[in-house]
Formats: sequence, C-alpha cells, structure tokens
Amino acid sequence: MSRFKLANMVVVLTALISYGVTSWYFGTQCGGHTCSQWLTSGLLRPLMSSALSIAGVTALLLPFPARIFKLWLLFVCSWGLPLSIYMVGSINIYSSHVFAISRGEAAVFLGYIFGAITLLFIAIVYLIDWWKGRSKV
Repeated sequence: MSRFKLANMVVVLTALISYGVTSWYFGTQCGGHTCSQWLTSGLLRPLMSSALSIAGVTALLLPFPARIFKLWLLFVCSWGLPLSIYMVGSINIYSSHVFAISRGEAAVFLGYIFGAITLLFIAIVYLIDWWKGRSKV
C-alpha cells in the first residue's frame, strides 16, 4: 500500500473521529445551553460540519489510485482548504441579520462545493490520462 493511500485513510478516519468527538462534546457538555454562543456557533458547529465534509470528500478519493489523491492535495486542497477556512472564519457569529448564514451552514455549503470540485477534478484527470493514452497510439 502506498503512503498516499495510507494518508488518505488517515485523513478520513481523523475527520470522522473529529466529528464524533465534537458531536459528543456538543451533545453532552452543551446540552443545557451551558456553552457560550462563541463556542457553539463559532467553533463546534463549523468544526462538526467541516469534519464531516472533509471525511466525505476524502472518502470519495479512496477507490481511486494514490496518484489521484496526491494530485488532489497539490491542485485542489492546497488552495481550497485555506480559502474555505478563511471564508467560514470571516462570518460574524453575533450577526442578527435575518438572511445571514451561520458558520456551520457556510461549512456545509463549502463542503458541497469542495465535493463537486473534487469530482470534477477526478473526471478531468481521467480525461487527460485517456487523451494522453489515445494520442500515443
């Protein structure tokens, strides 16, 4: 097994464990509205949503060769993850605007976009490989 395939599995498991731990903490420690809004809306909900999104996106890459994961880290994750963190972090948690989206909702939305970009990336890589193989013959 290649080290990139192993790294892909570790990312999926780490994200799932992170989701489980934050979900447990949110359910047991913050159940009676004992946690501040900053902790729940500003940290726990975005962390749960992001962990689930990252687990889903990287699980999409598990059936493919390790080369796809390596290219994905280089061309998609290198700019997509920091941009997503910046966008979620720039949302004000104390906003009372009716149409304001919360950090947790933004993390879910960006997770869907990240998943769609990942699927498109996989298709483009296979299309380029097919085109290279076709042009050699």
